[in-house]
Amino acid sequence: MRNRPGPGRGTAARSRTAGPVQSQDIREWAWRNGYDAPERGRIPAAVRKAYDAAHNSS
Repeated sequence: MRNRPGPGRGTAARSRTAGPVQSQDIREWAWRNGYDAPERGRIPAAVRKAYDAAHNSS
């Protein structure tokens, strides 16, 4: 029997996440802009999407 990662445990999930510095930048942006983001742990998808939209508009 092969040892396979369970759902959500592949390398793709890790590559999509932000590093610690970027995560802190997103949290600080969220707090300044009225979003509820935890001090630690996963940043809600809605917050990440809003951050991306605010920083990728050209």
